Amino acid sequence: MNKIKIGSDNFPSLRKGGFYYVDKSMFIKEILESSGQVNLITRPRRFGKSLNMSMLKAYLEIGADPGIFKGLAIEGEKEIHDKHFGKHPVLHMSLAGINGENFNDCIKDLAHVLSGASLNLLLTLDSEKIDIHNKQNIEKLISSVENPDLAVLKAGLENLTSALYYYYGKEIVILIDDYDSIVTHAIGKGHEKRILEFLSGFFGNVFKGNDQVDFVVLTGRLRIANESIFSGANNLKVTSVSDSQYSSCFGLSDEDAARVLDDFGLSGSMETFREWYDGYLIGSKRIFNISSFLSYCGDLMSNPGQEPKYYWANSSSNDIITYIISKSETDDMLPDLEKLLLGEAVTVDLRENICLDDFNHISTLWSILVHYGYLTPKEAGSKEYRIPNKEVRYEFLNKVVRSISQNLFYGT
Repeated sequence: MNKIKIGSDNFPSLRKGGFYYVDKSMFIKEILESSGQVNLITRPRRFGKSLNMSMLKAYLEIGADPGIFKGLAIEGEKEIHDKHFGKHPVLHMSLAGINGENFNDCIKDLAHVLSGASLNLLLTLDSEKIDIHNKQNIEKLISSVENPDLAVLKAGLENLTSALYYYYGKEIVILIDDYDSIVTHAIGKGHEKRILEFLSGFFGNVFKGNDQVDFVVLTGRLRIANESIFSGANNLKVTSVSDSQYSSCFGLSDEDAARVLDDFGLSGSMETFREWYDGYLIGSKRIFNISSFLSYCGDLMSNPGQEPKYYWANSSSNDIITYIISKSETDDMLPDLEKLLLGEAVTVDLRENICLDDFNHISTLWSILVHYGYLTPKEAGSKEYRIPNKEVRYEFLNKVVRSISQNLFYGT
C-alpha cells in the first residue's frame, strides 16, 4: 500500500508489485464511450500519459489479467467489462526514444521500435496463420533494422495491423505513446520535413479509412498540424489541455490529492503540496502534477523533515523551446517574462495546432509553453496565463529565461 514507484509506466508491473496506484481506471470507460476512430490526447510531461496507455492495453488485450484490476473503479462497469475486457488485439508502441541527430538515425530508431513489436508478434502468435505476404514483410523488417529498407519500414505499421487482423479476425486497437517526439526532436536539425513526409506513409494507410482498425489512441504534448500526419484521418478527435474531457484522468484532482495524503498520513501538508505542485487548470478542473506529488510523498515518508524538491526539472528535453528562442528576436518578451516571474498573468493567443513553419516564430513559444506545462490559464476559458506553481517557476527561470538571456546578450 505504501510502496511508491516513480517513473514506471508499466501498469501490470505496478499492480502485481503491490505499489501505490492512484485509480485512473475510469479513463478506460471514457475512451471507450466517447472516442473517435483516431484520438489524440495532449498533456505536459509527467502527467501519467504512458501509464494510462499501459493500463488501457492491459484491459483490452486478449488474455487480459482480471487480477490487476481488482478493487479499481472500472471493475464495477459490467457492461464495459462484458463488451471489451480481454476482447481486442492491441498494438502498443512508444516513439519517445526516437531522437536521432539526422534522418537516418531517426529511421533506424523507428525500425528498432517496430521490429521489437514485430518480433514479439511472430514469437507469440502461430505465424502459419499470418498472411504470407504480411509475414514476409515483417521478417524483412526485422532482419534489416540496422539498415532499414524505407519502403518496408513505411509499410511496417500497416503490415503489423493487417497481420493481427487476419490472425484474430477482429479489428485492431492501436496505442501510440509520444507520437510527436520523433518530429519535435528533428526540429532545427534539417530533417524535419523528411520525417513528416515519411510519417505520412507510415501512419497514412492505418489512420485513413482502414476497416481493420477499431480505433487509435495517440498521446503527445503537441498536435502537429501538418497535412502529412492526420490528413484524411477518419473522425479525428483531439483533446488538449484546453478541454474538459479526460481532465481527471491525467494528473491529480483535488479529491485525488486529498485521498493520497490521507492514505500516507500527510493530510496536514496539503498547503505545501498546493504551493509546489498544484495550480494547473485542465479544462475547468484544477490539477496537480501527479509525478512530482507522489515523489514528494515518498520523500516525506522516508524523511518527515524533507523540504519540497524540483522533481520536474530535467525530466525531459526542452530543445524545441531553446530552438525557437535561438531563431527569434526576444526583446519584446522581457516585460511579459517579468510579469510571469512576479506571479502575474500574461495574454496568450493559444494555438492548438502547430505547423512546421510555426517553430520559426517567437509567437509560437507562448503556445508551446502552455502545451508543455510551463503556463496554465488563470481561470477556465481565460486568455490570461500564469506559471502554475513554485516547481515550474524554478524550471521556467532556469530553462526559458536563461535561454532568452543568452540569446539577448550572447546571440546564442
